[in-house]
Amino acid sequence: MKLIIVSNRLPVTAGVDKSGQMTIKESSGGLVSGLKEVHRSSNSIWIGYLGGMPQEDGSIEAYCQENRLAEVRLPPEIYDAFYNGYANDTLWPLFHNFLASMSISDNHWQAYVRANEAFADKIDEHYQPGDSVWVHDYQLMLVPLMLRAKHPKIRVAYFHHIPFPSSEIFRAIPRRKELILGLLGADYIGFHTYDYSRHFIQSTRRIIGAKTKINEITLGDRPVKVSTHPLGVDVKTFGARTNPNPPLPRRMAEKDLVTILGIDRLDYTKGLPERLQAFGRFLELNPSFRGKVRLIQVCVPSRQDIESYHEIRQQVEQLVGRINGEHSESDHIPIEYIYRSLPLEEVIEHYQMADIMMVTPLRDGLNLVCKEYVAARTDLDGCLILSEFAGASAEMGEALQVNPYDINKVAETIRDALMMDQSERRHRMTALRKRTIEQDNVDWAENFIQMWNSHNNDRMKLSQYLESSAHQKFWQDLAAKQRIFLFLDYDGTLAPIEDRPELAIPSKRLDTVMDKVVKLPNVITTIVTGRPREFCERYLVKYGTGVVAEHGTFLRSDHTGWKQNVVISQEDIAKVKPEVMELLESFVNAVPGSHVEIKDSCFVWHYRECDPEFAADQAQTLGENLEQMLSKTSWSVYHGKKTVEIRQSFANKGFGVETVLELYDWDPQRDSMITVGDDTTDEDMHRVQPDWNRSIHIGQPNSYSKYHLNNPEELYSFLDLAYLSRG
Repeated sequence: MKLIIVSNRLPVTAGVDKSGQMTIKESSGGLVSGLKEVHRSSNSIWIGYLGGMPQEDGSIEAYCQENRLAEVRLPPEIYDAFYNGYANDTLWPLFHNFLASMSISDNHWQAYVRANEAFADKIDEHYQPGDSVWVHDYQLMLVPLMLRAKHPKIRVAYFHHIPFPSSEIFRAIPRRKELILGLLGADYIGFHTYDYSRHFIQSTRRIIGAKTKINEITLGDRPVKVSTHPLGVDVKTFGARTNPNPPLPRRMAEKDLVTILGIDRLDYTKGLPERLQAFGRFLELNPSFRGKVRLIQVCVPSRQDIESYHEIRQQVEQLVGRINGEHSESDHIPIEYIYRSLPLEEVIEHYQMADIMMVTPLRDGLNLVCKEYVAARTDLDGCLILSEFAGASAEMGEALQVNPYDINKVAETIRDALMMDQSERRHRMTALRKRTIEQDNVDWAENFIQMWNSHNNDRMKLSQYLESSAHQKFWQDLAAKQRIFLFLDYDGTLAPIEDRPELAIPSKRLDTVMDKVVKLPNVITTIVTGRPREFCERYLVKYGTGVVAEHGTFLRSDHTGWKQNVVISQEDIAKVKPEVMELLESFVNAVPGSHVEIKDSCFVWHYRECDPEFAADQAQTLGENLEQMLSKTSWSVYHGKKTVEIRQSFANKGFGVETVLELYDWDPQRDSMITVGDDTTDEDMHRVQPDWNRSIHIGQPNSYSKYHLNNPEELYSFLDLAYLSRG
């Protein structure tokens, strides 16, 4: 078994030297630094695009084979429309919240699809059953689903290295559904920050109506884990001073001159004009610092064939010229502007000499420059000014964080950084370095793979189909137990799902089955349902079993009266009812066929009789509105089968099961338990005492239960056999 790493570009750059010889060297960048150790130390192959090399003499192919690299080949015009077109003219501005810069082209989309297919085909050439595939970044969002279509049981993960916007922003793109489904072909998806993970989960819920939890999405019955893994940097490399006497620029070497440093790829997301304006404002407001402070701004050329990048370069250079013209002195120029890539050694030298580092993007997925600067400051000195819109800001609270749009505040922060005493600088840098060292690039990759493997191991534990031939053995295995606690859901389990809940009344077949169940010796049966007490009194109490109503809120044990397990005061209900009902009624009016059910302890919006696609979309919107409305209360929102339910956070079927077990002094050493249900709300039952719970899901395989049956009719046969085996 091997790991297949997939990225848009291979971790090497090929070219031709002055003599016409083919050359190849390692590339730089955050993704390469994060993955190179994994690739070197594991049984892996790295797949990516290398670039058109029409005069290839075989040396590059030999290099790739030796270094376990596999090249994806695409016609130049397809790659251009895929990469410069859809990836960077459509997805890049969308994900960075620059909707005005987003272009839409069907030709670009078709090229994006074709390129993703080419990557999937290349992966397929190298894939063997048991291999794991790790796909990287926004250029390849369709690849996971393409792979799963070829290999349904494939282990595939995806990591998103740029921001993921809120659902309101993401919904603006025409191919939103295809992109979401493409990613959900993976079984594990990683982002740099919790915000990005949350935005993605909200988008899947809103766009395709997927069932979601805090960090998991369920597509059909396949769980997709969504997790947060901030990328680190190669601390050993950036913490090493390669030259004890570096040939620094003259002005940097002058110790009486304070140096502010910016190193950025030339991109409209990096906030370069705003940074320059803030530096100019600082000089205007603090004339005493003129001649004493210098900004070295390095702009690395990027995507030079895209018009918007020509425009940002022109804007930056005009600002540099204006500020230098206004604030230069005979022996001092306030901004040194460098438009080129710097060798790694020179970058490290700049980091180690800069008094202040400014990293102020308008939006950035993470930004490793700030971490590289910290890693380089082995002297524990220096000060970091960091945009709150960089993903790394969530980890770097000791930096001076700014809103890059607030020019005056950034100018004020520059002054604060200059005036900060050494002890505070060292205190902040010490904390930043400790975290950066502990969470480096190797730790990022190893942690991701470990968590991915853990999720796959859990996913392998999907419920086993309970064949009819195994029913008798199932019950025989429990023969030695003193008591068996049997918990049965109602809708979808004991009774088929109906369009309107009031139509799901017990059938004569169910009456017959339950008559046998209550006669089972040493079996304590409880029906656990979300139905109100009135329904239970009318249709379920007659069976003589225990009944838990309204998701654990009420309990009726055998023939005793009702006991309220979850006490909800009328005052609590009155606080939320007017607003909740107003919102629910507005959706009843907007979605024909929907209706509201009011129970003693909860409110339910039903949409079983509605247009499925439209109603499912509206259910997601309703759920998001309710979550915002109830965020500071003890009420929560739950999505069931064609329902949206509002109830107390601690009221769930699992709580009802636990209450019954406690009531009867359940002991796992002498007793056994079985929970049976078909819905996400029933998974709370399956989670109770998982080591002892012989849980059964009605429907497709389920990751929260040990067994599954296809439908209520199979459950009836299963219970009939229990009567024959134990009766």
